[in-house]
Amino acid sequence: RKLLKVGDDDKMLVAFVWCHDDELQNARKFPEFWACDTTFGVTKEQRNLLLVAGIDGNNKVFAIF
Repeated sequence: RKLLKVGDDDKMLVAFVWCHDDELQNARKFPEFWACDTTFGVTKEQRNLLLVAGIDGNNKVFAIF
């Protein structure tokens, strides 16, 4: 619990997501199919990892976030 603290108060970091501009542009252009994959306990703090991916018009996979 101490590792998840954001500051000196009682606030905790619950989730953190990042997305590059190119990935966001692809997600907006091709919203027809998105898939999610969750992997549990992959970090040394046993935190989970969520991956969201999509498919573009050429059937190429891209990561959304």
